[in-house]
Amino acid sequence: MAVAQKRSGVAVHCAVFLSNHYHLIVTDTEGQLPMFTEELNKLAQASKKVAVWGTGARGINFLNLTDPERTIGCTIDINPRKHGLFVAGTGQTISPPEALKTYKPDLVIIMNGI
Repeated sequence: MAVAQKRSGVAVHCAVFLSNHYHLIVTDTEGQLPMFTEELNKLAQASKKVAVWGTGARGINFLNLTDPERTIGCTIDINPRKHGLFVAGTGQTISPPEALKTYKPDLVIIMNGI
């Protein structure tokens, strides 16, 4: 999404990605929304492996609301006490950041900054 934003100048304020579509709240001051959505769709179709960074309340809610089919294959958290545990509701295993080296996701959705 950052690539599409940079290329189009469209500002994304909120985004929710589901297994087969997405919802966005954007500002398009330059009339570039069609180009932005085309670019975003290309990037989304090319992405096959998705990871979520952050399994706090925000990450858990995101996974339960947007990924009930468990298509997101990797969840990451920097808290070592969570490693090896499971996301409440969806059941994905919580892994340390090093797991990204072996999982090699096409897209990482960051729920919490570091």
